[in-house]
Amino acid sequence: MKRTYLLNVLVAILLVVGLLVPSAATALSSTTIKLWIGNASMSVNGVQRPIDAQGTKPVIVAGRTLVPIRTVIEAFGGSVAWESSTRKVTVTLGKDSLDLWIDKPQASLNGTTLAIDSANSAVVPVITNGRTMLPLRFVAESLGIDVQYADATKMITLMLTPQGPPAPTKPGPPRNVVVTPFGFLTLVVTWDPPLETVPIDHYVIYRSETGNPDGVTGWTKVGETESLVYTFKDLPINEDPDSENATFYYYVKAVSTFMVMSDMSNIASGTVKRVEEYTAEEIALETALGNP
Repeated sequence: MKRTYLLNVLVAILLVVGLLVPSAATALSSTTIKLWIGNASMSVNGVQRPIDAQGTKPVIVAGRTLVPIRTVIEAFGGSVAWESSTRKVTVTLGKDSLDLWIDKPQASLNGTTLAIDSANSAVVPVITNGRTMLPLRFVAESLGIDVQYADATKMITLMLTPQGPPAPTKPGPPRNVVVTPFGFLTLVVTWDPPLETVPIDHYVIYRSETGNPDGVTGWTKVGETESLVYTFKDLPINEDPDSENATFYYYVKAVSTFMVMSDMSNIASGTVKRVEEYTAEEIALETALGNP
């Protein structure tokens, strides 16, 4: 009995949480609004509602549809503000802000001046019966809303589909790669992060013995995004006693959290001495440090 009671409580909690927290599918679903010329009601995702309390209807003026925009924009999740001193209407939706002025054929979208209708300067915002009426197509399309008009039924259909997550962004290449000799058969590689502010998951360091990016002989993943330094020890030098000191070439690539890899950085080189060229003191120091 007690177990059944607890199970029922858990199910009830899950149902409440499901109602309170919108799903990802709901958050990204589109919104469709329908209006009709000469009709004081509108449809939002199939639900009828009045356009406003005054019974204002969409009208056609100078060949363009004008509507009281507030209810439409608010149904899309935006906002409308009125500045009486300048007779300016500011319509905001998402990251976009559109300014229009009563009786003016120009508007401003995010600070850029636009003609409301380049073919007809008579298309302007107006005040009719105390209601501000704006050119519907211009406002909607400026804010990324699709507009369709059915002449037979005088119906305007507006649709807005929210954008999903941004596409993965390619990080810039790491900068200022430097290779420094550091002790017995050891090179230290350091670099600076990319200039672009793209989240980095890790870096990959490539080693070449020829200085040619196509001649990679090894690579190392540096998982700590904060670590911009890596030490290579016990490097494989040429065993030929007649060979020169061993030079190694390195370049670095960044990998974003979207697993997109950058272009290569600059190539930097470092040289380690042959084993027999280290002094007894250097070898003794490495031995003391636990690096025989």
